[in-house]
Amino acid sequence: MQFDGVRDNQKITFAYGHAYRMVMGSQTERENFLREFEQRPHTVTVARDGGLISSLSVWENLILPVDYQGIKREKAITEVYNLLALCGLSEPTATQLIQRMPAELTLFEKRLVSFVRAMLVEPESLVWDMPYDGLAAGEVDSMVGLQSLFHLRFPLRISVTLCFGNRMPDSMDD
Repeated sequence: MQFDGVRDNQKITFAYGHAYRMVMGSQTERENFLREFEQRPHTVTVARDGGLISSLSVWENLILPVDYQGIKREKAITEVYNLLALCGLSEPTATQLIQRMPAELTLFEKRLVSFVRAMLVEPESLVWDMPYDGLAAGEVDSMVGLQSLFHLRFPLRISVTLCFGNRMPDSMDD
């Protein structure tokens, strides 16, 4: 299975089961790519800023798309804790995290929450919007681990990582 996209008026084919890295030449190119790619059904973006609603708690941000998609809350509660455990958080740490407000989170934590929210709805394709910008070296390594986790969980899905210039960690190189 595959689908096509367009970048700089050139056709790009994205095949299921693969991870792609796209180096963006400008902010405008990034915005155009996101606008087009996000129109695909079942596509979710891990936003650069986390994409969380500031007036909702982390838990409410996580559960909002679950409610919208009709996923049972009981399943979602278990899945949130399972995903956070896979991301390296203990149950007490996960509980503390989901009780906080987005303004209290670090940039990495915002992206982590955005990733967990995306995983809950089991997207066909996942876009990582500048996932390494503003992160410390250890956090970049953790972000790479999250990207791997997506493909371990959903091996036949598509992920696309957007970055500018050379802002791709060495561990992402082939």
